[in-house]
Amino acid sequence: MRGSLGTVILATCLAACTAICRPGLNGREDWYHCEGLSDLNQLQIPAGAAGIDIVNSNISKITTGAFSKYSDSLTQLNITGCGVEEIEPDAFTGLNKLRLLGLVNNKIRKIDASWIRGLSSLKALILWRNRIVDIDPAIYDLLPELRVWDIAHNELNACLSPDMLRKLRNLRRILIANNPWSYRCRSSMTWYMGSNHIRFIRDWSISDLLIEECLAHEPGAEENDVVLEKCVDRRIGSADRPYSVGELNEQIHELARKISGLQADVAALKKSKI
Repeated sequence: MRGSLGTVILATCLAACTAICRPGLNGREDWYHCEGLSDLNQLQIPAGAAGIDIVNSNISKITTGAFSKYSDSLTQLNITGCGVEEIEPDAFTGLNKLRLLGLVNNKIRKIDASWIRGLSSLKALILWRNRIVDIDPAIYDLLPELRVWDIAHNELNACLSPDMLRKLRNLRRILIANNPWSYRCRSSMTWYMGSNHIRFIRDWSISDLLIEECLAHEPGAEENDVVLEKCVDRRIGSADRPYSVGELNEQIHELARKISGLQADVAALKKSKI
């Protein structure tokens, strides 16, 4: 019994001793680097902090109002590799000055409006390498200033709707690689972002061309996802051999035609002031 109690006390002491927050991150005394936390209550940082970087910790849940103490000062918050699974509603409430929120390499399953609420000044939302399968459509109305959105390395397969993306009026860069997007999603998202001057980073390479080929030439591919997928997969299998110079030139000419058509569409829209 005594031995067990001693073990618990020792473990508690070790946890407290290894939980460290140091000022001086990025050369600024109001920016803090923290590690070894097992609970956000261990975040012993004075009010007035402008930046907080939490790493190598074990924080499964971010509770409501967890950072409200820093509502008048915090501009950047990063929680990286800490095992975050649950984010309670209004977890970031009051952080009106927050410009960057990074929740990288955690276990988050959904981007939910309940915890995005109150982050209307956010310019960068960095969520790569989580387990995200769903995005609440309501978030698009809550992030009017967002410029950079990183959702790479997740488990998303539902298309990002152009109607929803259009609400992010200031979006300039989005990272979407390593998600199991459907082929139809790839085509529609590529077209929308390319025509709206949004820089996007993905990992599709030659398969982009194959999707466009199938949509244009495979009967039924325009309407049927199964037909589209079978066509692209079949062509990917036959594309293992090197392309000839003639074939590559043909693909370049085809892309040039599409770009010219897209530019004409954009010019017509500008002229009509739609």
